[in-house]
Amino acid sequence: MNAQNSFEVLLDTDASIVEFNEQACELTGYSKNEVIGENWFMTFIPESSITKMIDVFVDTLYGIGSDNRYTNEIILKDGSKKLINWYDTIIKDENDKPSHVHSIGVYT
Repeated sequence: MNAQNSFEVLLDTDASIVEFNEQACELTGYSKNEVIGENWFMTFIPESSITKMIDVFVDTLYGIGSDNRYTNEIILKDGSKKLINWYDTIIKDENDKPSHVHSIGVYT
């Protein structure tokens, strides 16, 4: 994975953005302050893909299916789109319940 072409996003179980690293800001055109607390799907996912991507998020969060890798487009601040390959890790709380999804996005 090329670190120059990757970024990290951390979402809580409601898909609110908790962390958004510098590379994510550079790619998307948004500052961290603009996106922290915003809903990932409403901010970055094309309307035609929202339902499908929410299903993927829920499946990933609760371990349904075996692959935490997928590809989808995101909308950048300027309105253009970028195809991202995602690699997700689930973070669990002290009670072993999912609390966050840590995603690494890779693009070309």
